[in-house]
This record gives sequence, C-alpha cells and structure tokens, in this order.
Amino acid sequence: MKSGQPVEPTHYENVTVLIADIVSFTALSSKSSANQIVTLLNRLYSEMDNVLDRYEDVYKLETIGDAYCIVAGLNNRERSVRENAKDVIECALSFIEIVQKLDMSDQVQDKIEIRVGVHTGPAVGGVANPSMPKFSLFGDTITTTGLLEQTSRKMHVHISGATHELIQDAFETDVSESIAVDCGPQKGKKKVASYWVVGKKRGAGGSSGAGAIGLSSIGGSSAYSHGSSGAEREKGGYTVGGGSGGDGGSRAVPSILTTSADGAQGKDRGARQVSIQGMPFSRLNKNMQ
Repeated sequence: MKSGQPVEPTHYENVTVLIADIVSFTALSSKSSANQIVTLLNRLYSEMDNVLDRYEDVYKLETIGDAYCIVAGLNNRERSVRENAKDVIECALSFIEIVQKLDMSDQVQDKIEIRVGVHTGPAVGGVANPSMPKFSLFGDTITTTGLLEQTSRKMHVHISGATHELIQDAFETDVSESIAVDCGPQKGKKKVASYWVVGKKRGAGGSSGAGAIGLSSIGGSSAYSHGSSGAEREKGGYTVGGGSGGDGGSRAVPSILTTSADGAQGKDRGARQVSIQGMPFSRLNKNMQ
C-alpha cells in the first residue's frame, strides 16, 4: 500500500467470529458517570484482552461502546478450522467467567451481564479505504454472528450449527431455537440452527490457549435478554434488521468487521485491533447516551 500498489481481496473459506455486548448498557450508562463507564469498560476489556494473548490466531476487534468482537482464522492457514472454533469458544467461556468475577465496587450496580454470539463461515477480506487503510471482513458470517448475539440469553454463549459441528466433541451443548437470517433481497432469508454452550466436557483437551477453563456449566438465567415478546420467542425464529436488542429499540446487525492493515500480520506486532464498519447510527447514538 505504501508504494501505491492495490491490495487484492482475500477469500477466507472459514473464520470464526464472536460478538459480545453488555446487557442493558444504555440503562447502566444513564445511571453512571462518564468516569465510571470508562473505568468499567477499561477493566472489562483489559481482562478480555489478556485472554486473547493465550491464543495463536485469535484477534481482538475494536470495541464500539459495549460491543466487543474477536475473529479467529485470519492468519495461520495451517491451523484447522476446528481448532480456531474451539479457541473462540474457550475465549467466550473465559469472558463469562471474567464478568462473573468482575470488580464492581466503584460502580452503581453490583454486577453486569453479557450476551455472546459465535458463528463460523466464509468471509472476504480486503482494504476497503486506502486513504485510511484497514483490513475489512465482509459477508453473511458477520451478520449471522450479530444475530446470534442479539438473540442470546444473558451470560450464555449462543452458537450456530456450523460452529457446533466443529466444537461438539469438546464442549457440552443444548439445542436452541433456529434463527432466521435475512441475507438481502436477492438471497432472501435462511434458517440457521443454533445451540447453547453449556461448558467444556470433562477430559477434553485444551486448544492453544494455556490455562483454558473447564466449566461444567455457565449462565444462570433462562430468560432471553433481547426485546422480543414471549409470543415471538415461541415461534422459534428471529429476523435481522428490525429485531429488538436487550436495551430496547431497533438495532441492525453489523455486516463488516475491519482490522488495521498490520493488525492481522502476527502476534509479535503487539495489540491486534479490528473495528466494526457500518454500525448503524441508532446503535452509535444509543451507546453515547
């Protein structure tokens, strides 16, 4: 790029993406001072960042408000899709444990809860804006991950059938409702099977993450944290685009993730940052309230 040469797009056959957010973050923000919110997010995300350091090919995504995202499978083509998926699930379980133990002594409430969605699928990567070079990921995989997060229970990890196929030998799971993903006017909607990750199977070997946890179960609430009505939940289907998030109000799913141009070049470059592009103004404004 420095020499003015174009950067050719790259097709990734399979990457595993995780999106997490804080339940009722807007309500928490309205009751907290700016210093309290910044302190809370810095404390939470710093601990999450420490988890990523255990893994070979898992990259942090730049946070927008309470949204925290990671992706595995960008760099090491010798590492299997199955290993990458297991790494991300281990990260997800670690994130749940971090939130359960998070110091809230200087906050207005004594605990927070998060939602987590994980999906594995193809994506296209490339530098979308040479004047502000960032490596971007495009595709339905990002949309599906966002929907799984939106429809997740509080303090649970909600995964797609594709991810489930890759991790079921190492993790206990429960069947969830299928979700309806809106793939655009030409592709229409498709049903995606989904599951809850209960915990790691006893005796299952760890992945690349040193000190990976072996929870027997996670989460304590069976109530959904998104804004759907009970009748809608009983239908067992959710649609992207007009769905309600846990904080109330319409929330679209981000469809593009980006990382700095050198962010996916290897762990020895330091912090690996990926940002969300295309986040709707409704979400941005809500996080700034």
